[in-house]
Amino acid sequence: DNAYQAARHLLERGHRKIGIAMSGASQGPIRAGASAESERLHGFMRAFGEFGVTAREEWFFRNALYEQGGAEMAARFLALKDRPTGLCIVNDYVALAFMVEVMRQGVRVPDDVSIVGHDDQPIARYCPVPMTSVSQPAQEIASAVVSLLTERLNGSHMEPRTVTVQGTLVIRESVAAVSPLQPSPVERSKR
Repeated sequence: DNAYQAARHLLERGHRKIGIAMSGASQGPIRAGASAESERLHGFMRAFGEFGVTAREEWFFRNALYEQGGAEMAARFLALKDRPTGLCIVNDYVALAFMVEVMRQGVRVPDDVSIVGHDDQPIARYCPVPMTSVSQPAQEIASAVVSLLTERLNGSHMEPRTVTVQGTLVIRESVAAVSPLQPSPVERSKR
């Protein structure tokens, strides 16, 4: 749901050239499957489907964890001839490092690239451009797990069930609106 909320936020602001970045130990391209990564990609793609937008695989980034991942992602992003105008980056620390590295190279956030992070870590408020992020409500998740486990141990609810805990989109300054009928700031700068 967090990746869905992030993509939808960018789409609602007129972005149609949107990428996603996920961190982790697995290597290779981002693909659907049975994993948290796959669920994130599913949510991201669901938002695209609602807006009739086609995703571009070259804008799917897989990164190392934390700051190293953000720096590596920035290098790949800067090497692209056709860059996305918006990015959903599934880790606030990766997003922070990405933001700093691209800004050092003259890319303006949010004018040239808008960024939505993931987790809403305290660092999101202190980025060079305070970062929009989708929260990961760890306390609510832990409470739901404890409640389900307690019910099972007490025998009061034995049937398997799923409880969904949604994050919240926290809007800050890292996303700009783009008119889908006009070229993006990145496209205008290439003229």
